[in-house]
Amino acid sequence: MFNRYKALTNANTSFFALALLAFAVFFVANNTASAQNQINPHPTFGETEAKINVIVFTDYNCPFCKRLEPHLQQLLKNYPDIKVTNVIVPLRQGNVAGSQVNSAQFALNVWLNQPDAFAETHQLLYAKNGMHNAQSLQQIAAKTGTQDALADPTMAQQIIDMNMDMFRDIGLRGTPSLIIDQQLIPGYVEYDVLADVVEKALAAQASR
Repeated sequence: MFNRYKALTNANTSFFALALLAFAVFFVANNTASAQNQINPHPTFGETEAKINVIVFTDYNCPFCKRLEPHLQQLLKNYPDIKVTNVIVPLRQGNVAGSQVNSAQFALNVWLNQPDAFAETHQLLYAKNGMHNAQSLQQIAAKTGTQDALADPTMAQQIIDMNMDMFRDIGLRGTPSLIIDQQLIPGYVEYDVLADVVEKALAAQASR
């Protein structure tokens, strides 16, 4: 079943972990609002000190990312010892006509400045069929009270640029792509496959 998956080399794993950490430290140190709130630049769900970090490279306009998201939320419910870190890479969308921000920039603006509203915003962004446009972003902002996040994408774009660099450096080619305890899953998989990988990762952690 797992022959389509591959273990990351120690070098790649170390690079990715250090890149995430270095960027988080740099971003917090150079952003007053984030320094005050200690916000991780990568939207994260679950326990801060989780045993397993499920890292997902994702795009709000990707149909398979939209299908994967409920599986990730179910993982969080069923396995309290994990967290899910979202590395947002808007491969399918650049500028949006009639809007200052695209879906990725909007989501990151919410995460950085209104984190309490992020979970609902995140789910609504995935819930839309097809590509986002100015109208869909405005509707979500109105529903979640995040209209301010529709402006000034500068800081969000800094995160996206770093995400895209990591995406390319690891050698990924599409979304969704997941990394679970040094194992790369390049594409959409069903929930039972994810659960099996997580259970094995937790068992490996316990035996170390």
